[in-house]
Amino acid sequence: MPVTHDGEHGGPRAYSLEMLARAITLLEEISAVNAPVGVSALARKTTIPKTTTYRLLEGLAQLDVLTRRTGGYVLGPRMRKLARLIHDRLSDDLRDLLRPYLVELYARTEEVVTLGILNGADMVILETVRGLRDADMATPPDRTPAHCSAIGKLLMAQHANLAEMRATGVKLVPCTTHTIADWTRLAAELGRIRRRGVAESHQEHVIDVIDVAMPVVGRGGPIAGVARSRRFKAAASHEAHVAHREIVLAASAAIRTLRPPERGARAGHPAPDP
Repeated sequence: MPVTHDGEHGGPRAYSLEMLARAITLLEEISAVNAPVGVSALARKTTIPKTTTYRLLEGLAQLDVLTRRTGGYVLGPRMRKLARLIHDRLSDDLRDLLRPYLVELYARTEEVVTLGILNGADMVILETVRGLRDADMATPPDRTPAHCSAIGKLLMAQHANLAEMRATGVKLVPCTTHTIADWTRLAAELGRIRRRGVAESHQEHVIDVIDVAMPVVGRGGPIAGVARSRRFKAAASHEAHVAHREIVLAASAAIRTLRPPERGARAGHPAPDP
């Protein structure tokens, strides 16, 4: 599908750009479904002629952008590589933008502060700020099932489709004996989090640790969570809660000022782009 340069009005260039637009439309449709999609279904959905749909899909498959599977086409290794590169770059940008706010929250609360995002069914930690007094506090892995953690539950409450997760075989694997591993209980918990705008993890992520998470909100909704962690027996602090709220609001305002508007993220796959 090369783009030629032999004219500004119609001709091969206009045709090639039209084919490129159609190929992008097909990629968007395929990426929105967690199962192989056939030629006929894509043609009906996009109104692209069936023969054209087939030709474009085969071309994308030859480039490893798509992969042919039983029942249709799925995203290929080349497309997934591009997605990972974009995700990693956006994560780095987000970490750099929010690091001063994490440090400020630690300075005001002296609690461990963590920045995390949702990636599929996992919560991914981008940054942690802790002092020497908490050096011996258990540290969670950089990637854990989202339903185990306060940040993960916070973002799942806004983005996750639990019915789709169950249908695609996602398991509620517990991180500790306190983790919510029942779909009905998790749905109720996410409902409470949506109403409150705050999520907590009482030893669900790490034993002997309580996490409290609040969202960093971009123009398209919550894009990350900031959590503060304390030992299970430590008393909750109203002052720390107030500082937490003030700082995530300030970080959200800064993000919306510094970054361009986002496109809406699909449920269960929020983009980390603020």
